[in-house]
Amino acid sequence: MPVAAASPGDADVTTVMAATAASAASSDAAALPVSSGGAPRLIAMTPASGTVASSVTRVGLVFDSNVQIAAGAVEVRGFTTGTHGDFTVAYNAATRTLTLTWAQPLPADVYALRVVADFVVGVDNGAPLGGETGNPAAATLPSGNGAPGGDARIEFTAE
Repeated sequence: MPVAAASPGDADVTTVMAATAASAASSDAAALPVSSGGAPRLIAMTPASGTVASSVTRVGLVFDSNVQIAAGAVEVRGFTTGTHGDFTVAYNAATRTLTLTWAQPLPADVYALRVVADFVVGVDNGAPLGGETGNPAAATLPSGNGAPGGDARIEFTAE
């Protein structure tokens, strides 16, 4: 996924998301996670759960199948700075990647990102996201418990 780095922290996001997208686009489909129970799953996020990132202006979410994403599907809240919903959204169906982009880096804080299961559905079958990730501070990906439904909740830190 070619993404130009707008700030120093974006370079890491760009590198990881490009590597994830390249893996997703590879011909070795057997190595990729597949939807369980027909529910799409979140398979990668940059910055990753529990990590500390500098100058965060982008967050990337990669799914294991193509999804339709409704407005309001993703919420981002800082523990002390509150809601940060002023991002733009782009979805790349070829890489199954949703990118959130802010005009300015997020302020230093611990952030809780939530992907609302009912607002993210599989293109092929309409099943909602299988989003369960366990402890948000150390979320387990791929998400899901084998059944459709359940919001993904992931924490990361911006400095």
